[in-house]
Amino acid sequence: MVTGRPMFPGSTVKEELHLIFRLLGTPTEDTWPGITSNEEFKAYNFTQYRAQPLINHAPRLDSEGIELLTDLLLCHEVGGGHGWDGQGCPDV
Repeated sequence: MVTGRPMFPGSTVKEELHLIFRLLGTPTEDTWPGITSNEEFKAYNFTQYRAQPLINHAPRLDSEGIELLTDLLLCHEVGGGHGWDGQGCPDV
């Protein structure tokens, strides 16, 4: 909605994840402990991308909008769980 089009318009799981990783960065052991031993993740053999500034993809947002979008897209560690499993996502 921020850009007037889907941020990640993939038509397959692999394509969707590729688009997400291109923008948010490919998960690593630092950002998602245990990911490199996940067989399904390893099978996709994703390129290692670095996170891109969200302002480049949503230039109409002000700094508060970018902060909100970041909070909605990324889950940070809270209470010992990592965010990718949905248990560490902050209430927004």
